[in-house]
Amino acid sequence: MPNIYKIVDTHDPNYPLMDGVPFNKFDAGAELMYQVEKYFPGMFIFEEVSSKTGNAGMKESLLRCRFAPNVTSDNVFYIYALEVESGGRSLPKEHRIQFRHNTLWSPPLADNPVLTSFCEEKKSLEDKECYVIGISKSDIDNHNVVFCSFYPSNIVNDQSNNIEIQATAPKSMQVTVDYIRDAYINNISFQSKGNRFNVIIYKPQYLLWYMENRDELHLADIQTVKDMINEARIYNEFLPVPPTPQITDNVQELVLSAIRTKPFILLAGLSGTGKSRIVRELAFKSCPQYLQDKAGTTPGNYCMIEVKPNWHDSTELLGYYSNLSKGYQFKKFVKFLVKAKMYPEVPFFVCLDEMNLAPVEQYFAEILSILETRKHPKNVETGEVDLSNVKTEAIIDAGYFRELSEMSHFKNTQTGETETMGLTDRAIYLKLFEINTKEAIEKEQIAEEVGNRYELTTEGLTLPDNVVVIGTVNMDDTTHQFSRKVIDRAMTIEMNGGNLRNMFGGSKNLEYLPKEKQEEWQEAFTRRYVTADEVLDAHSEIAEEIVEKLPTRLEEINKTLKGTPFEISYRVLNELTIMVGVMLDANKDGKELDEIINQAINNILLMKILPRIEGDAEMFALSKEYKSKMGVPYNDRLEWLKELAPDIQDKLKERISEDEETADNEPKEHFQTAKDKIQEMIDRLTNQEFTRYWP
Repeated sequence: MPNIYKIVDTHDPNYPLMDGVPFNKFDAGAELMYQVEKYFPGMFIFEEVSSKTGNAGMKESLLRCRFAPNVTSDNVFYIYALEVESGGRSLPKEHRIQFRHNTLWSPPLADNPVLTSFCEEKKSLEDKECYVIGISKSDIDNHNVVFCSFYPSNIVNDQSNNIEIQATAPKSMQVTVDYIRDAYINNISFQSKGNRFNVIIYKPQYLLWYMENRDELHLADIQTVKDMINEARIYNEFLPVPPTPQITDNVQELVLSAIRTKPFILLAGLSGTGKSRIVRELAFKSCPQYLQDKAGTTPGNYCMIEVKPNWHDSTELLGYYSNLSKGYQFKKFVKFLVKAKMYPEVPFFVCLDEMNLAPVEQYFAEILSILETRKHPKNVETGEVDLSNVKTEAIIDAGYFRELSEMSHFKNTQTGETETMGLTDRAIYLKLFEINTKEAIEKEQIAEEVGNRYELTTEGLTLPDNVVVIGTVNMDDTTHQFSRKVIDRAMTIEMNGGNLRNMFGGSKNLEYLPKEKQEEWQEAFTRRYVTADEVLDAHSEIAEEIVEKLPTRLEEINKTLKGTPFEISYRVLNELTIMVGVMLDANKDGKELDEIINQAINNILLMKILPRIEGDAEMFALSKEYKSKMGVPYNDRLEWLKELAPDIQDKLKERISEDEETADNEPKEHFQTAKDKIQEMIDRLTNQEFTRYWP
């Protein structure tokens, strides 16, 4: 078989993965799961059973894995996910996977026995119990990674058949940068170190190929391995490619329910999981033609604001009055809100990138307060509540807009004379964005009844109801924790679990849609309810049932939190009721009210309640007296809370097993339910003696 290697010039300064210390300050387990889900969506289910955390984001994991139901066997296997590091002698071309002391892992690896007796005759995937994968990565945001795999017998104690990393000194496996580069370009390479020492280097989409052929790749003679690799390279067109994910029905319901319930969302997760990209995609999907940019890169209904660590007040968002210029200095955020007021039928998305780099309670305080003033105003003429409109208190005083609107605006291109635009909202908008020629003004497709309003100069700038503020959140040493004030006023969605992993992605999802599809998405983001009473009025036939069931369910949850700072109040009940109303409005499948309530409770637990909860074992312990009083057998509050969480996943499995046709249409990805998340928090409490929602 001819050799199909491309020529690799390792001295080319433009070559990827250059010499030097490789990047290793990342979560190897999370990166591996991200890559696997990207190329094999819904195929694998992972559980972290042990981890070792280093400095500034370095984390290695032992993952217990199985294939998802209906994919293949349910047999369990294990994957070590570790970072590729620099060599011990600091040689520029020497990279290594370092297996450090057993006792550094939590819980220790000795507590997690893994069978390592491999039978070379067996070829099925489920018969190979353990895989070792080092991840070569150039920086935290770059997901063009390479996997480096070693044969497990090199790192285990074969005598005991248990994982037992040598405690006297680190175990270390070398891989040279030239071979990593080769795989980066040619998809697969290997470095021969003698029998049982072959290092197989490959791109993540070759994982199943590697698993199927692992023993032979590591143990066969060099020529056989070369032939296998060359053949795999030839047939790489049959390998999976990153799909162009679509929003599944379940995920769509989750996100839209959150947005329709509250226009303030927190997207939490590790850096590089696509949080800010999601906000852009939402804008692309709903952007009408008259707001589209020619380059097709930045929709007119999207605004990115990079939060800086030195923000300690609202001036960078809301602006300020300058005594020097004798005028108000309007910032990008305020201008964008004014623009949103000009196009009330279009959803507008603000992305506060890395929102918690600065204390949110300080620079975002005014917006947090104003969010709670949302209400449907009364019609001045009839006195009836106008359900088609939502008003808030003013963010920017009307006087500052009057000063701006009275200024001259554009030159008449025919006469050359300067003309003024009066006091209309449209004139203010045009002035803010420096749209100052007649031709440019005529291109602005602002409805006459909207543009001719005088709200900005009479009421000031309120928070437009068509604006969704989405903050992206990372939790590490460089960021600030959220207070309960912030969490109480937001809907939180975590992206590290299975909820959103395949929700968005692909270049096609960052393209504008046909008009009909745009309008569908515009309608999808429309919010109807502000208060629980409005839900009850809209669904009067089941109002009594809602009034009875929702408070009862939340009271049960509150019992688990009694005596802690995490008890929930009216705001959570109000937003739970709104979410139920939203889900009832979108109920096309004829779901029963109880099923909708269960899903809403699950969402509220994930989005509102669990993000508030953190503490040590003492915080969650239940006294004998309280257990006896409440009549519960649980030792701590999290166990009790888990029991109260709805069995969403179990019901989904029942539906799938009962209906094969439904199974074909069900999303394949694994969704993290509230029960799953609470169990994750319980495990963290057991292993680390402290737990919280945030990663």
